[in-house]
Amino acid sequence: WTKVNINGLRQHLIDMDNVTLRAEVATKVIDGGARFAVTSTDPAVVASATHYIQIVGPFFFFQGLGMSLYFASQGASFMLWPVVATISRVLLAGLGAMFLASGLDLGLRGIYYAAAFAMMVYALIIALAIRLGAWRR
Repeated sequence: WTKVNINGLRQHLIDMDNVTLRAEVATKVIDGGARFAVTSTDPAVVASATHYIQIVGPFFFFQGLGMSLYFASQGASFMLWPVVATISRVLLAGLGAMFLASGLDLGLRGIYYAAAFAMMVYALIIALAIRLGAWRR
């Protein structure tokens, strides 16, 4: 425990408590399933959701691009670089989140930054591989 950033851990637990326990979930049954609406008037939850949308939201473009290129690569029977990109995304998101949230004391925002960066790298790896001729080999 001497190497654990106790203040960072405490803040992370507070953030997670705010996001998970102070949100309200309404369920509506629809044809073939259910629709869930998650809302909150708690300022801490609203702040966390706002930070997520501001930080990660713009990077969903890259996530969509990466997924489109991933499936196109399946159709082209070339999956090496999409798999490398997927593994890279998972590692960058996970290890980056640990480093940024704890190592740099960025807390929940560090997790958001890591997720956003991982989405971008995911798409760029696949796009660059295709651009450099991966499908022609």
